[in-house]
Amino acid sequence: MARLDSHIASAPIPYLGLAIFQGWETNPAAIACSVLGSVICDVDTERSIIGDLFPIAKLCKKAGIEIEHQGFFHSLTFIAVVGILTSPLLLLGWKEAYIAFLLAIFISHQVLDGIISDPPAQGIKWLAPISEDRFVFCPNPEFSFEYGSKQEAVLRWIMVVITGVLLTINLFSPRLILNYYFADAQAAVEIIDMWGSNYELKA
Repeated sequence: MARLDSHIASAPIPYLGLAIFQGWETNPAAIACSVLGSVICDVDTERSIIGDLFPIAKLCKKAGIEIEHQGFFHSLTFIAVVGILTSPLLLLGWKEAYIAFLLAIFISHQVLDGIISDPPAQGIKWLAPISEDRFVFCPNPEFSFEYGSKQEAVLRWIMVVITGVLLTINLFSPRLILNYYFADAQAAVEIIDMWGSNYELKA
C-alpha cells in the first residue's frame, strides 16, 4: 500500500493525460473526482481517512464480517461495481468526472499499491473474490518500493512534477498543441483567433 499523499499526488495524472489527447478543457470536478477515486479503495481499513468518512470496515467489524485490506475493494471487480453504481453521472453530463474517477481507482490506487507495499512485493488481489492470487509489478522485493521509504518519496515528487506539467499543458489549450504537431493549421488559427491574440501564422 502506498501513502495517502502518494495516491493523491498521482490522482490527476491519468485524467489530465487523457484530457490533453481528447482536447478537453480542465475540469475541476473531474480533478476532484480523481482525488476521491485515488483513495476510495481504502474504505476497507479503519486506519485510513476515507475509512473514517465512510466507515464500511468499522460497520462490518461490528457485524462480525471480516474485510481484508487490499482484497475486494482493491480488485477489478470493485471497479466494475463502482462503475455501474456511478453510471448515472453519465446521464447528468459528467462524463469526464466519471472517467477520471474510475481511472484514478485503477491507476492511482490499485496500480500504485502493486508497486508500493508493506512488506515489499506483497501485491493486491486484483481478481477478488474470484481468485485469492496477489498481483505485483515487482515480484523481487529488492526492486519493489516499501511503504514510507525514500524510494516512495522520490516517486511521489516525480508524480507531483508530472501532474504540474500535464496541468500546465492542459490549461494552455491541448488542441492548439496537438494541431501544431499534426499540422492542422486552420484549426490552430481558429483557436488563436478565439484567444484574441495577435499571432501571425506563416506557412
